[in-house]
Amino acid sequence: MKTYQIELKRTSYINLTIEAENVDAAEALAWKQVDQDYYRDDGAWDIESIELDEPATDETRSFGPQGAAA
Repeated sequence: MKTYQIELKRTSYINLTIEAENVDAAEALAWKQVDQDYYRDDGAWDIESIELDEPATDETRSFGPQGAAA
């Protein structure tokens, strides 16, 4: 069985109508509404990449083979 690293991206857009005294209050109320469970699963998922997750060997480590002279 092989292991894969899969990177996903979620993009979500919503429009909210907020009644507030000013812009700062409207933004605060919007963030409060977004934090509710209703929006938790709202969004579109895309796969960004899939890579085979292979164990590192001495030859594939960034520092080269162990014990190699610098």
